[in-house]
Amino acid sequence: MARRPELEQRVQAAVRAFAKAINSGGNPFAVEAALIDATSRIPLSKLDDWERLIRWEFATALRQSPRCWWKPRARPKRSPTWIDLCSEDGYSRERTLRALSFRFAQDKGQALYKSRLLLNEGPKQ
Repeated sequence: MARRPELEQRVQAAVRAFAKAINSGGNPFAVEAALIDATSRIPLSKLDDWERLIRWEFATALRQSPRCWWKPRARPKRSPTWIDLCSEDGYSRERTLRALSFRFAQDKGQALYKSRLLLNEGPKQ
């Protein structure tokens, strides 16, 4: 297992890369694999310290994002991600939970529809 400072640096770099992908308007899911790989090596002891570190790095990286020079006060709109579940902002956590519950409800509805089609029941009228 990697030592704590090495693991810390790896997690911080992955979180910064993830936040940079979000800020640049790119696809954050492309760098999500590196974030998952880095965080999967975290030991379960002192998990609150790790959560605090991830939250701090993510918030710092989002604040340091370049802003449009023609809209200096406008914040870039972004979709909620899984990392927003551990956000320090309660509004952001709530928005993320609502988005995820809506997404799972959609997936469940689509799964029910597909299962009816597979069972030859056809669409429910």
